[in-house]
Amino acid sequence: MQTTSLQAYDSILSKLGAKQKIVYDKMIEIGRPVTHRQLAEYLGWSINRVTGRVNELVTDKWVMEYGKVKNEYKRNVIAWVPIKDRQLTLF
Repeated sequence: MQTTSLQAYDSILSKLGAKQKIVYDKMIEIGRPVTHRQLAEYLGWSINRVTGRVNELVTDKWVMEYGKVKNEYKRNVIAWVPIKDRQLTLF
């Protein structure tokens, strides 16, 4: 990828709020679909704090629904994944 494309992507990424960026970066680091509760545990945050940030990231198309997974209570919950190649859709 061109240096100019990476710089443009970095400038867009920097427009995320601090907490949104933390959640997005953690999802990239985890590298697999993750639920709100799992993200909250990884970050040491309340689930409500994580849910709000994930919803914002979904609205802004930084994160998308992966599908349903079973949680520890055997209930179906949504797992999320970051849109890692988002920079390709921006240019």
